[in-house]
Amino acid sequence: MLRKALFRGVYGTCAFFFGTYSLMQYRVFTRRDEDKLNVVFDLDHTLIHSKDTYDYNSQNNKVFRQPDVTIRLKSNNDDSEHEYEYHVFTRPFSNFILSQLSTFTKLHIYTAATPDYADKIIKKCYGNIQFNKKLYRENCIKHRKDLDLVEGKRKILVDDRNYTHVEGQPFYHIPPYYFYTKTDWEMIKLFYAILIRS
Repeated sequence: MLRKALFRGVYGTCAFFFGTYSLMQYRVFTRRDEDKLNVVFDLDHTLIHSKDTYDYNSQNNKVFRQPDVTIRLKSNNDDSEHEYEYHVFTRPFSNFILSQLSTFTKLHIYTAATPDYADKIIKKCYGNIQFNKKLYRENCIKHRKDLDLVEGKRKILVDDRNYTHVEGQPFYHIPPYYFYTKTDWEMIKLFYAILIRS
């Protein structure tokens, strides 16, 4: 009797889970394009963590992790040209989760970084992902990211800082990512949160 009851409990739980997941999949993937959820991602500490060469060398002596990509940027200061090197680390599972989200949502980037910095990172780290719109530092209003600048009826901002969103606009706080973090499952948690919201 106990074995039968246990089997029924496990079977019922699995049936409920997969049934609910299938219904959610059907509801999500059959939405019209204009009804899809617009997921707006911050860049630094949300999808990636970047460090210049000096900081990377000083902090990586105990981690020994190689960067996913390295970018170089030129900056003109006081009539002299300087080149800066940044080591970029992508958040675990971010590329895979973004590719999955792109099948039933519209993806965007909204960063406080400059276009030359952000575009180089996006191209090298997420060149296979289609972002419908990219917004930069000049689009931030008093350090805040206004979702009214993104087209669509349904939107949500994903950011590691909980003070960048406009009050009253949908927001998902994701803990900041650092390259020396040993384990990070936040993108998987985000996927299910977006799936439910979609």
